[in-house]
Amino acid sequence: SRFLDDREINLQKQSRVFFQISGAGHEALLLGLAHSLRPSYDWFFPYYRDRSLVLGLGVTPTEILLQAVGSSADPASGGRQMPCHWGHRAKHIVTQSSATASQCIPAVGCAEATRYAQGRDLPGVDVHGDEITYVSLGEGSCNEGEFWESLNTACRLHLPVLYVIADNGYAISVRTEDQSPAPISEMVRGFRGLAIHAIDGRDYFQVRHFGARAVARVRAGEGPGLIHAKVTRPYSHSA
Repeated sequence: SRFLDDREINLQKQSRVFFQISGAGHEALLLGLAHSLRPSYDWFFPYYRDRSLVLGLGVTPTEILLQAVGSSADPASGGRQMPCHWGHRAKHIVTQSSATASQCIPAVGCAEATRYAQGRDLPGVDVHGDEITYVSLGEGSCNEGEFWESLNTACRLHLPVLYVIADNGYAISVRTEDQSPAPISEMVRGFRGLAIHAIDGRDYFQVRHFGARAVARVRAGEGPGLIHAKVTRPYSHSA
């Protein structure tokens, strides 16, 4: 993941890649979670820093580089989307728009759809009964209305959604403490039925342990969960 970041940054300086946004500092969190998630089974609404997650789900470095250069062979969008806007039909990775937190409402809709489809004979729809929907965003994006609207519905309907909030200390170029009145794991405490996990996303083994527990709870149908993970951002917001 870090090697791809560095390669794309070099290519961007050569004008062979026209946009780059790194997942540096988030790798331990996302790879740790990938071990508990199931590609082509669960559903994924990742955000642009989830490079190591999609690699952990089986997206290849070549496929990522095809998106970086805008190739028509890019499986995410045929070169139409910006780089790091992940998408892979076969692995159930749903592409997102560039508007931050806009992936949250479709993710909750996906989770509701998997529940609706259970026990119904719907043409072309295959459900397992214990799949979960993963959706991620940065701490700064939690200030967007889409996040709160989606969380309201996820908790009210007791949906199998796992929110992963990667807190790297910045909301683009503003410190998170200047952007929000409190950490997100504190602000969501009033949502009944929401299991909140505050972890050190820089500690791979802690992520493996608590991430597996969070995923298992959602998969068992016990309601939505939220992981608030402290990470770092050693590179700039984007290039």
